[in-house]
Amino acid sequence: MNPCCVLARLVALFFITPLLFAVDPDRRFALVLGNSDYQYVESLVNPANDAADVAAKLRQLGFQVKLKLNVGNVEMGRVINDYVRQLASHPDNEGFFWYAGHGVQIEGENYLLPVDIDAEDDVAIQYGSYPLNRLIESFERTARNKLNLVILDACRNNPFRNTTGGNRGLSRGLSTVEYVPQDLFILFSTSAGAVAADGERGKRNSPFAEAFLKYMDSSEILPLVVADVSQETLRLTGGKQRPFPQGSIISEKYYSLNPFAIEKIEKIEKIEKMEKPAGPRIPSNDLVRVQGGSFIMGSPPSEADRYSSEVRHEVRVSGFYITKYEVSQGEYTALMGRNPSGFKGDQLPVENITWYDAIEYCNKRSEREGLTPAYTIDKTRIDLNNTSNLDTSKWLVTWNRSATGYRLPTAAEWEYACRAGTITPFSAGSAITSDQANFNGNFPYTANSRGGFRQTTTAVGSFAPNPWGLYDMHGNVHEWCWDWIGTYTTANQIDPAGASMGTGRIYRGGGWNSHAQDLRSAFQDYLAPSRRGTHVGFRVVRSGD
Repeated sequence: MNPCCVLARLVALFFITPLLFAVDPDRRFALVLGNSDYQYVESLVNPANDAADVAAKLRQLGFQVKLKLNVGNVEMGRVINDYVRQLASHPDNEGFFWYAGHGVQIEGENYLLPVDIDAEDDVAIQYGSYPLNRLIESFERTARNKLNLVILDACRNNPFRNTTGGNRGLSRGLSTVEYVPQDLFILFSTSAGAVAADGERGKRNSPFAEAFLKYMDSSEILPLVVADVSQETLRLTGGKQRPFPQGSIISEKYYSLNPFAIEKIEKIEKIEKMEKPAGPRIPSNDLVRVQGGSFIMGSPPSEADRYSSEVRHEVRVSGFYITKYEVSQGEYTALMGRNPSGFKGDQLPVENITWYDAIEYCNKRSEREGLTPAYTIDKTRIDLNNTSNLDTSKWLVTWNRSATGYRLPTAAEWEYACRAGTITPFSAGSAITSDQANFNGNFPYTANSRGGFRQTTTAVGSFAPNPWGLYDMHGNVHEWCWDWIGTYTTANQIDPAGASMGTGRIYRGGGWNSHAQDLRSAFQDYLAPSRRGTHVGFRVVRSGD
C-alpha cells in the first residue's frame, strides 16, 4: 500500500475516533476482583485467573485498572469505597466493575462473598459480605459519574449448602436487581436463581469469563457484544447457562469497551438507517371495548423460557374499556404539567414514572372528564403493605371498584387484553420479531434470527395492533398494573385483583430493551411502586360492559 495512504488512514483514525467515541484514557477506571481461595467454604477454581485476564485486557483497552485477588471482608469494602471515590473525581468518568467468586441471595438481596466469610446464619452472612445494592446506590449517590458497567460471574453453587445453621432465606444464584439507575449496565453470568459453571480443572477460565474475554475487545457496540457473549456462553455450557443483562447505557449512544474500533462505523450506520415501521398519527387515545369472558392465565409447561411461577389457571374477566395506545408523553404532560421521560417526544410513551405517578394520572384524568376517581390516595400515611421497606414517601392507595373513573388494569385484565383470544406465547403467534415490536432484537425468542435494536422507545402505535386493535402490548415500555406481586393459585378465579400485599407492583409487556422472552403474554415482573425507569410506562382502563 502507498505510504501516503497508510499515513492518511492513521490520521483519519486519530481524528474520527475521538469524535465518535469521546474517549479520554484518564477517565476510564476499572476495579477487578477475583475470589478463589475461600478459607471456610468451598474454594473455586478459576475466579482469580478470570480476574487477572480481564484486568490485562482492560489495560489494553485504555482503562486504569486495580486488580485485587482473594480479598477479605474489610479489604473488599475499602477497595470498593476507594474505587467509588475515584469515579466521583469527575462527572465524565467511566467505570467498569468485575467480580468473580461466590455470591448468594438472601430474600431477594444479592451479596458478594469475601474469602474470609465464615457464617452460620443469614444475618452473619449479610454482615460478613458486600451487598450489591450498596454498590449500585454508591454509583448513583456518591460517584455520579458518566456511566458504569458491572459484570458479575458470581452465581456459583450455594457455598453454605452443607452448613447446619439457620440459612432459611438463602437461595442459590443471584436475583435480578430491583432498581437500576440510568447509565448503569449489569451483566449477570447466568439468569436469576440459576447457577454458573466455575470451569473445569485444567482450564484457565470459567465458561462465562472465556466468552467475555473473547468478545470484550470486539469492534461491536455493547448490546451486540453482550449478545455474542451470551451465545458463546450458551455454546460452551451446552445451552445450560444464559447470561442475563439489566439496565442500559443512554449517555453514550454507541458505547463500546473498545474505543479504537473504526469498524464500528458500519454498525452504527446500519442501526441509524434501520427503517422504523410506519404508524398512524395519534389524534387521541381512544378506548377499546373489551367484552368479558374466560381465558387460561399463565403459560403451559411446554412454552419456551417460561417461569415456574406462570401457573396456568382459568380466569373470568368482566367487560372493560382499555386505551388503544400506551399513554403518550403529550397526553401525560398536558394533564400533569411535567414530563419525567428519559426519551423525549410527544408521540413517545411516557416512561420513567412510578406506580404512584400512574395512579395520580388516573384520578386527574377522571376528574377532568367528570368521572368518579377510582382511587383514594392518603398521602399522610405509610403504605403498610410494603413492610420490608417502610418509606414515608409511600402513600396508602385504595381502589373503589364501583367507580366509573380511569384506573390501571389488573394483571388478569392486562393478560386477557394482550392475548386477545390467542393461546400462543405472543398474540402474533409462537414468535415475535423486531419488525412486529420494539425490543432488543439481539435476543430473539428461542432459535429465531436476530433482529434490530433501536435503543429507544418508538411512537405509540408504530406497529401492527393485536387482534383486538390494541397497540404495543408487546414491547416499547412495560406497563404498570394494579396488583401486588404474589403467587398464582391453580383455582378458577373471577376478576382477581392480585395479592393483598407484597414487595412490588406488577408490570407487563416487555420494554424497548427487553429480550423477546420477556414480551410473552404470560410474562410478568415487578418493581417497588416508588421506583421508576425508562423501560416502564402504562395504559389505563375503565370498568363497565
